[in-house]
This record gives sequence, structure tokens and C-alpha cells, in this order.
Amino acid sequence: MTAMAEDEFHEETAEDTIERLVAERDHWKEVAEQGLEPRMRRMRFEGGEFEMEYTGQVAETIALAMVGHFKAMGAVNYVEMNVHDREEPFRRYTVTIQKVGAKSPADKVAEAEARVLELEFRLAALENVSP
Repeated sequence: MTAMAEDEFHEETAEDTIERLVAERDHWKEVAEQGLEPRMRRMRFEGGEFEMEYTGQVAETIALAMVGHFKAMGAVNYVEMNVHDREEPFRRYTVTIQKVGAKSPADKVAEAEARVLELEFRLAALENVSP
């Protein structure tokens, strides 16, 4: 037998078994204490801003998946994902993930609307000057 094959047949010592079981117990104890479901850790409404913070393994997994999707899409400012309600009236929602400090869709719309208004005023001024 090779050294690798011998390792495969290595029997676990009592100390190894205890160590493995303690680690497994501690893992499941932490899961039981923290829970798998997302739990609201904090919520505040201050200065016109609404902020919620969630905790839990599921919340962390969802957050990491969203960041991974953001990067995979090559997003610079934000990325949008559609979510469909399973109950009537089966509405569609959009979840937007925005990089902190980057322009949001609302920021971009506000800038575009301001620019349109500015150009409409300029056009109106030019039409009034023309003979």
C-alpha cells in the first residue's frame, strides 16, 4: 500500500473524535443561536433616510450573491434585478443594488430631467429671438 492509501484507512482516535464532535456541536449551537432566517438587527429613520440592517446566515448569503452578481455583470453604478410576486395581482418589483457613492437610477433621472428643462428653456429663448 502507498502512504496515501494507508492514510485513507487511518482510524480516528478518541481525541480526534472528541475534537470533531465539539467543533460540529459549536457550529450547530451558533446556527441555533443566530438562526438561519434573516433577522432585523436595526432599523432607523433619520434625516429623511430609512435604514435597515439584517443579520443571519441567509441574509449574508443573499448579500454576497448580490455583490457577486453586481461584479459579474460588470456594473459600474448599479444593477437591477426583477422579482415577481407569486400572489395576485402578480406584480413585478425591481431590486436595485447600488455601489456606495455611485449615481443611482433616481440620480441619473433627476440629472436628465434637469438637463431637458435647461435645453427646453434655451430652445424657447432661441425661438423667441428668431425673426
